[in-house]
Amino acid sequence: MRGQVALPPGQPIMHAQQQRLIATQMTSSTPPTSPDSAATEADRQACLLRLSQYSPDAPDAPVPFSHRLAEAEGWSRLHTLAVIEEYKRFAYLAVFAGHAVTPSEAIDAAWHLHLQYSKEYWTVFCGEVLGAPLHHAPGIGAPDEDDTYAQHYQQTIESYQRTFGMEPPPDVWPVPEPVQPDSAPEATSPARHPPNPVTPPRASTARSVMPSVWLVIGACLIAITTNVASDFDVLNYAGPRFLAFYLGVCLMACLLIRGLHRFAYPRRPWGATDGNVPRQLAPAEAALITGDATRMAQVATLTLLDAGAIRVASPAKRKRDRNTYVVANETPTPDRHVDAWTWLARQPQRRSPWPAFRDRFLDEAIDMTDRLRHEGWMWATGAMRGTTVAAWAIGLSVLWLGVIKVFVGLSRERPVMWLLVEMALFGIVYWCVTVRLIGVGRAGPTAGASAALDVHRQRSQQAPKAGLSTSDLLWLAAFGGTSVLANTAWAGYRPMMGTHAGASSSGSGSDTSSNCSSSSSSSSCSSSSCGSSGCGGCSSS
Repeated sequence: MRGQVALPPGQPIMHAQQQRLIATQMTSSTPPTSPDSAATEADRQACLLRLSQYSPDAPDAPVPFSHRLAEAEGWSRLHTLAVIEEYKRFAYLAVFAGHAVTPSEAIDAAWHLHLQYSKEYWTVFCGEVLGAPLHHAPGIGAPDEDDTYAQHYQQTIESYQRTFGMEPPPDVWPVPEPVQPDSAPEATSPARHPPNPVTPPRASTARSVMPSVWLVIGACLIAITTNVASDFDVLNYAGPRFLAFYLGVCLMACLLIRGLHRFAYPRRPWGATDGNVPRQLAPAEAALITGDATRMAQVATLTLLDAGAIRVASPAKRKRDRNTYVVANETPTPDRHVDAWTWLARQPQRRSPWPAFRDRFLDEAIDMTDRLRHEGWMWATGAMRGTTVAAWAIGLSVLWLGVIKVFVGLSRERPVMWLLVEMALFGIVYWCVTVRLIGVGRAGPTAGASAALDVHRQRSQQAPKAGLSTSDLLWLAAFGGTSVLANTAWAGYRPMMGTHAGASSSGSGSDTSSNCSSSSSSSSCSSSSCGSSGCGGCSSS
């Protein structure tokens, strides 16, 4: 039986096994892309591109990395691929976040296993993909390391939201929950792995209750300040009273904007199509909605290969030309991605290097995005016009009230600095709220698209591991990238699409119950335990 650590009431926790673990920032040489070296936006985008093309699976491995991870953790194929994608995002944050970052338990499990592939991990993943060392080392056992872990994990979640513009998937990044003071740790700890990785777990009680708490606070501030006032002219309120009243108005405004979006979003499930149900979604389109243009290009290429419209010509070993070519077949003419196939057929010898062919799909992604928005699969930024206009009107009204009070205060020779600070804070919070709203501050799938994609995820989840059809592979690739091609008839296409080869060494398994912390300046991790069987590379080098 592993030991448990009892935390104070209200202390955020993850899993029971995670409570005994620590998070502290280690020291190592500063990587070239650390914040101290002022990484440029081009460096960040280049690293993201390399990560999107990278897979830890070796195409020629009988049991690739993803299969070993799935078997060790008891995960489904789809959930395992999702964890690997989140592991790569965590590695990006470790290099560029600018503060210590901490993985979830699932990501730490992938990290532990990846460290056993020591040559591939240090040479390919750290050296070529990240461009910086990412160390995993034990902590020092300080008494406050539980608190440090919780703080770093929360900072990691916030950096994830800022960097990638979305909420981290809760089945991979669980939300910390408060501890019940009278309950044993075993009773309050959630299961180590969700029983169904496809369906996200419910939001934590604290997170679902917080809007109601802010609503009560805002309403109380407004009610108290108006009831004790001698008149209803808020511009005549004294300074402290008006500040309390204005704070309540700001809280109510932000909650009202959020509530309007939650009310309107599901009532227009197909976006701007006004209830017209779109056609069936294609795998390449799902890849664009759930991933990015690069994943869409990969799935579109697989679609053409499945249709027999193209073939892949591997480079000859004895020739200087080491490019992998995509060749257009004479027949048949494909039903999808006709423009890219037509372009390929017009090239000399009806062939093109893979990077040039991929760029055709990257251009097509722009037109596909516009089409998906027109058909009701995606919201464009600001496309929910009613909600967007309402959000602007509410925000401007609150700021206008503050501006008027500022002029009243100046005319009466009263200080207005704290009111200006309150207005600035409202502007920041207003931007943070609206920028997360699909169809208002950012683009994203419609409610109908999300429901349709969930159906395909469920089908992919229930597909047998053996004997997957090409249709199953296309949908799995749409949701999880080209990692699903390992040990399939299409495994040979992964290197062409930019996937790095896997490692040449392997281990017998690892204990994955630890939680670690990584510093963006030293790219190091700390954990109080690496498991009884060893982590295969937790020592810094």
